[in-house]
Amino acid sequence: MVQLVLAWYQHVSGLSQLILEISYNATKYVNSIWVNNLIELLQDHGLQIKLRKNFVLAPQQINDRFLMNDITKKISFQLTLRKLNACRMHLQVTLLSEITDIQGHQVTSSATR
Repeated sequence: MVQLVLAWYQHVSGLSQLILEISYNATKYVNSIWVNNLIELLQDHGLQIKLRKNFVLAPQQINDRFLMNDITKKISFQLTLRKLNACRMHLQVTLLSEITDIQGHQVTSSATR
């Protein structure tokens, strides 16, 4: 059960970093009180939990990018992050390659439907 929740949280975060090994502030936009509290507790005490399986999506192409990695580098306002993450989840995408052409130059028409 715990692995299922952590896998869900990793997916919802949209990040390439392992959620139990990164800063609490990096995932505050994810709506899960108890996992957020667990991450904050680990950080407060300088602890990490290493899982055998990491639940991180593998990039599909060379130079593929995780959308939320880029978004969280540019935006820090939590409400905006929540909204952008909700849009990403609605589109069912995590990686840039899922919404762009093979060269990564244009957003595909299927991503805008």
